[in-house]
Amino acid sequence: MRPTDTEIFHKVKQWINFGDEDLRIARHALTLLSSCPTRLIAYHAQQCAEKYLKAYPVFHQIDFPS
Repeated sequence: MRPTDTEIFHKVKQWINFGDEDLRIARHALTLLSSCPTRLIAYHAQQCAEKYLKAYPVFHQIDFPS
């Protein structure tokens, strides 16, 4: 059964929201002037990009392993 456009948009929005959460954490960590956790900032930035990229195949109804 083919998902509806509403279901697809909901899933795309979920992936974008997940990416936004990682971006928000990375931005906040950048404000920590002393002992700025650069490794964790890079991790959350990478996770943000990955989740934004996952929204693309979801939008085009391409299945991928989670």
